[in-house]
Amino acid sequence: MAIVPKKHAVSRAVWALGFAAILATACPCTVLAQGAATKAGVRAPITDCPKVRAQPSNAAQIARMIQCTGEGERTGTVTILTNIKVEFGATRKYVEFTDKGNYGIDPAAPVLPLRGSVDAYMCNPITHRIAGDAYSVDNEGKNCVVEHERNATGSCIRTTFGDWTCRMGEAVHPDQWVSNQPPPH
Repeated sequence: MAIVPKKHAVSRAVWALGFAAILATACPCTVLAQGAATKAGVRAPITDCPKVRAQPSNAAQIARMIQCTGEGERTGTVTILTNIKVEFGATRKYVEFTDKGNYGIDPAAPVLPLRGSVDAYMCNPITHRIAGDAYSVDNEGKNCVVEHERNATGSCIRTTFGDWTCRMGEAVHPDQWVSNQPPPH
């Protein structure tokens, strides 16, 4: 948190209002995600997740944490993760080469390696053909692209704030994406 000198009371008030505005626009907003999800015909992404202070200890908990970090809405496209299967190994030490990309990682904390599979659905809003419009498309029931990530890897890390977060995925070549799919149920 920035320190503002006491003699600048107006500056502190402006700074506080600006900081609140940044928080309001930067946070993953469940209400916006629900609106986009409704337009895409899918459930709302899981974004409102409790802080996890203890190291994750079972596959179900880790799968939920993967959903929390992997699902969301960006520019109208909703990402939903399904069929998450995850295994976790023994903890290991931080390795800068492989772990430095994890934002906020505590390099003194253990890292929990993950492997498994997940289906990632990226769903766009449902549209309907408009009579006389050559560019409009009716995509209902086929508005999603699916990545079947069968060799996904990842990790659970502890942040410098003491919270645990988990991510898992696989770089799937666009040639292997399955287009024109219905939303997951």
